[in-house]
Amino acid sequence: MKTGPYLASAPVSSVCNSEIHTWNGYKKRSPVLCALWTPEGRRLLTGNKKGEYAVLSGLAFNLLHQFANIETAVNGLTWVETQWMKNETDLLLSACGDGKVYYFQSNMVCIKEVAAHDQPVRALSMSPPASKFVTCSDDGTLKVWDIQKPAAAEMTFTGHGHNVTTCHWHPTMSLVASGSNDRHVRLWDVRSKTALTDINNVHRNTVLRVQWNMNGNWLLSGGKDSLIKLIDIRTLKELYTFEGHKKDVTSIDWHPHHAQLFVSCGADTTIKFWIVGHQSTTQHGHNVCEPVADKLEAHGIPSTRFTSTNVQDVKWHPLGHLVASAGQDSACKIWGRKKTSLFTKGTTETTV
Repeated sequence: MKTGPYLASAPVSSVCNSEIHTWNGYKKRSPVLCALWTPEGRRLLTGNKKGEYAVLSGLAFNLLHQFANIETAVNGLTWVETQWMKNETDLLLSACGDGKVYYFQSNMVCIKEVAAHDQPVRALSMSPPASKFVTCSDDGTLKVWDIQKPAAAEMTFTGHGHNVTTCHWHPTMSLVASGSNDRHVRLWDVRSKTALTDINNVHRNTVLRVQWNMNGNWLLSGGKDSLIKLIDIRTLKELYTFEGHKKDVTSIDWHPHHAQLFVSCGADTTIKFWIVGHQSTTQHGHNVCEPVADKLEAHGIPSTRFTSTNVQDVKWHPLGHLVASAGQDSACKIWGRKKTSLFTKGTTETTV
């Protein structure tokens, strides 16, 4: 068995499929749609379909604060660090089902609302220096906003033919990726205000999530076809297909320190962990990877009174030692690493 520095540097050592805590204290029983750690990891924020927000301690996972803004779905959250702004505290931005983006101070007081779209805002993402953000909506558009002057959008992108379900800003460049019901992944240049390229034939159904890797070269996407795809934007070619989910891939998130490791969740009630290139085989011209570990029935079981037990969202802790998940069962769960050994797919115990 290898120990010491090897384990510390091995991506598999950061797999978090051991349940630590479950919180389901929302006043209104409703699916929890999104989760977000604060940048230092001291708080975990969640939002549900009824417009309620909960703030949990990042240490004891007890409830610190719970509030409701308006009764509309909280579809996405992003944190804005504003040290570069004068006399400003950090902000929380919330993308909601009424087509608006809400600004909250760090004490969770709503200070501003932006009428961003005519239909529900499905996602939002911050630019690398937190001065702008992008939103996407069921109205088929993406819009770029100035964080300090959001009275009107700086630009609008209209290339998708259907609802835009997801968007993510590149970690270092003025480049935005988006996915839509039209099954296409598109790249947009914010500086030139133009569409760069259309990566079609990536998925066979709606694209539900896109996310850039920290290396800036890899773009990950998950869709209703139950597949996850990894694209190298330098060549615009597919590198790997990740197969394992049985239903919609509802969320994906790269590990904050291991560039090859990511977590996903789906409508099949599972959370899965993947390492780029792990157990890769060639099938029908695609390099197919299998999960390195998973957690079955992570949120509820089919016999419960809930007709759906989707896992709606997953997020790594900024330190990479915990994963938070949000589910259709009105619960938020915290997952940690195994203490005595490493576990691979299913319940088989292995050593590295």
